[in-house]
Amino acid sequence: MVDMNARHARRQAWRALSLMLLAAGWPVLATPASDPEGTKPDPPNVQEKAPGRSPVVHEQLEVRRRSTEPTGDDATSVLHEKPGVLTAAEAIEELAGVTAVRRAATAPEPVIRGLGWERVATEVDGAAMYGACPGRMDPPAASLPAFAVESVEVVRGLPSVTLGPTAPGGRIIVRTVPVPGKAGRRAVAGADLSRSGAPSGFLGSAWIRGDAGPMSWRAGVSRSELGDYDTASGLTVPASRDESTALLAGRREAADGGAWEVSALHTRVADADYPALPMDTESMTLDHVRVGREWRTGTGSLQRVSVMFGHVAVDHVMSNRYRPNRKTMEGRTDSSAGTTTLRAAGEWRIGDGASLTAGFDAKLLRRDAVRVRRMVSSGMSATDRIWPDARQDDVGLFGELSSKIGQAWRLRAGLRWDHVTSRARATGDAGLGGRTVLENYAWFYGHEALHVDRSEDLLSGNVLVERQVGPGVTWYAGLGASKRAAGITERYYAFAPAPGGFAVGNPALGHETSRELEIGFKHQRKALSAVLSAWVHRVDGFILPTTIARLDVNGDGVVDRVLGYVNTTAQLVGAELSGSMRVASAWSVPFAVSWVLAEDTARDVPMPEIPPLEARAALRWRRSAGKATFVELGVRVVRAQRRIDPAFGEDATPGYAVWHLAASVPVSDGARLAFRIDNLLDRAYHEHLVREALMAVGDLRPGDEIDAPGRAFTARLIWSP
Repeated sequence: MVDMNARHARRQAWRALSLMLLAAGWPVLATPASDPEGTKPDPPNVQEKAPGRSPVVHEQLEVRRRSTEPTGDDATSVLHEKPGVLTAAEAIEELAGVTAVRRAATAPEPVIRGLGWERVATEVDGAAMYGACPGRMDPPAASLPAFAVESVEVVRGLPSVTLGPTAPGGRIIVRTVPVPGKAGRRAVAGADLSRSGAPSGFLGSAWIRGDAGPMSWRAGVSRSELGDYDTASGLTVPASRDESTALLAGRREAADGGAWEVSALHTRVADADYPALPMDTESMTLDHVRVGREWRTGTGSLQRVSVMFGHVAVDHVMSNRYRPNRKTMEGRTDSSAGTTTLRAAGEWRIGDGASLTAGFDAKLLRRDAVRVRRMVSSGMSATDRIWPDARQDDVGLFGELSSKIGQAWRLRAGLRWDHVTSRARATGDAGLGGRTVLENYAWFYGHEALHVDRSEDLLSGNVLVERQVGPGVTWYAGLGASKRAAGITERYYAFAPAPGGFAVGNPALGHETSRELEIGFKHQRKALSAVLSAWVHRVDGFILPTTIARLDVNGDGVVDRVLGYVNTTAQLVGAELSGSMRVASAWSVPFAVSWVLAEDTARDVPMPEIPPLEARAALRWRRSAGKATFVELGVRVVRAQRRIDPAFGEDATPGYAVWHLAASVPVSDGARLAFRIDNLLDRAYHEHLVREALMAVGDLRPGDEIDAPGRAFTARLIWSP
């Protein structure tokens, strides 16, 4: 019998602890800073992160080096300009090399350079974040409402080892803490209302922010109610989602030049449709709290010290309440994920233009999921595990050298060691087929899968050099190696239903070993800002989801596909080009091109879920006297994807081109009206990374490709005095 009450009590205890920490930290922020010597804090560290974009202020408490992150890109401007952006995940889709797997219209799961799922790390204010749904209904970046995001950045390729445990695909860095001085040393209020065309509905938010002496803060609430959408061929696709969010975040400058930071976020989602999955979301609750402190010494070799605690708790409930099979079986899954992040780091000056950053971090992840089924005709019910009370702890040590060599060269070299322990506590519980969870592991993978608990020591590192060859012209090159342990779903997913059949994790999986080489060129001039990069990524032990068996699981005479996880060898090669070209004083052409070629070299077949070649371009007119006024006509061209993995169960996808028209105009002091028409020519198409319909829902039949929305108009009114 599953002790649901005990699990609920543990979750409430974590939330109580998080609120206590927030309550303890907020008075510190509100207390006036004492500065008897009259010293002033150092100014924020302003760095130009992406060509053609405004400088982004980064005031992270964690000691991090962003100036040597040439593959970093900022998507904050998308949040401010594009109407109808629901989450951080939707904003970053505009960046080169970033696409998304979709099981629902409102829940994109980011894919960076062909790698997705948990190979892409998501953090909010430095705290690691994981979804709570075994069916991946709640990708972390898609659970962070756009309203709550102060800035969002994507780091591809070879990231700094100080950012946390290895993420081969990339890292999504979200900030909710306010930028100091943005409110102009006063309290200001604002509101934002959007009417979305696809999915149909509205998004609204109201907020207040302020600066008072050393204190910067922001607070607000948001609400969205979205419904279905229509495709260009006239079909209705279920896409509803109701979401409410509350945010409180603040920063207090300290007399030593450092700062305190506190942030808290609460989000609740209800009744979200997932036509590509066997169930829909009934509810999802996310609670985030984070407290951090940075000290700047200003004397001696030690320059700064930072510490941080963060906790993200996610509870998820899915059911088949609105599915056609509800008449014969009632199904419901309760799941949870809790992630605690700890970090402490210091930065030492070790010479002219050189510094050393060293410290430790810890990521403690807990996941549990229980499914209850009730047969309507007999009234009999059964309870089984999907995640068997699984835990994965990663404790890491890191060190990184950053140095300027002469006037033209920069060097960054880092190394980190991670000790990862993985275990599952409920493998003795009942599973499908009259076997326990543990017995099902052995049934599919052999005797070795009976050894559930694992302990791994993983070493990762990279070296990156930059050389400035002229004003605004830089090239860079990097080489790195990293190791990643199998995730909880890959290792411990109990034998259970999954999209397209059934799935089962593999406790015997080995870790992945990645080797990556990247070269790039950056050109930042007034007439042209562009970044060109090319990379090759080889992964030994790549953890591949694939069909491992075909058998009649239910005894209904139908052969079912069983998806499992195996180690193989993969190689990915790709290139990206992005930037903006000014063609006249008020006219510019932003552009982005992304390409990935991925091969399972052990089987000599293409890798699954690889996005096709994609290009974006637009012609934009922006009024020089006011950046709020612009008009844009853009196109997105996607090539057909015929390189597929039949063992994964995906289909080839035809190419397409879709146009959009967007504009923004001020309507009064502090108010701006923006609109956007997507799929301007009402083209019928579907994305390669969107999964097929699993059941008959809306106008869809089982196995149908889920087309993208047809022509859709979205309007947005922003008021901020």
